[in-house]
Amino acid sequence: ASLAFLFLILAPAIEYAHEEHFIITPALELSNAWRAAAIPVGMGLMAVVALLRLLRTQTVPHLLLALAGAAAMVAAFWLAQPLFTGLGKLNLVIFFVGIVAATVFAGVPIAFSFALATFSYLALTTNTPMLVMVGRLDEGMSHLMLLAVPLFLFLGSLIEMTGMARAMIQFLASLLGHVRGGLSYVLIGAMYLVSGISGSKIADMAAIAPVLFPEMRKRGAKPGDLV
Repeated sequence: ASLAFLFLILAPAIEYAHEEHFIITPALELSNAWRAAAIPVGMGLMAVVALLRLLRTQTVPHLLLALAGAAAMVAAFWLAQPLFTGLGKLNLVIFFVGIVAATVFAGVPIAFSFALATFSYLALTTNTPMLVMVGRLDEGMSHLMLLAVPLFLFLGSLIEMTGMARAMIQFLASLLGHVRGGLSYVLIGAMYLVSGISGSKIADMAAIAPVLFPEMRKRGAKPGDLV
């Protein structure tokens, strides 16, 4: 489903970048297409990574079967487009409850579940051009505050590289390491401590896992307890 959305949105994203070519930034006097091109390039790279991951984790027959199934579902919805036009508001339930629930339960990331449902709703039940959806994606991803995400990841890596994470975990282990299951308490405490610094769960795990997980495995912790 994620791969299907990436392929479906790629053409509108390219068209959107082309439309932005006529806009010139006032400060640098560069075409806005340089910035808007990040969307189709990013979508294309995500599709390539998804395909490579499928090739690495699945056999070729299973991969072809999955791609054929996704293509068949897209074709079925496209052929059923005349049926959706007469359903009115019921389409909201079909797409934003039915499709979202089905894809989430199937293991599709929730962002792609909503994106696929939105794309399907706009394409099959309205006359809205897909450039509108790409424009909303562009607007949502252009907020300056989103720079906090990579900076928090960098901060988590910096905490681990400088040894601060090891020092904090060793301090917590000295307090609770002698207790039965003490390293599990250390894991919880370290997550609280580091999350107050980084603000990102991925950054927290990047700082804590390399230091704490090997010692927990050495003491017999089950893999499920490490997540």
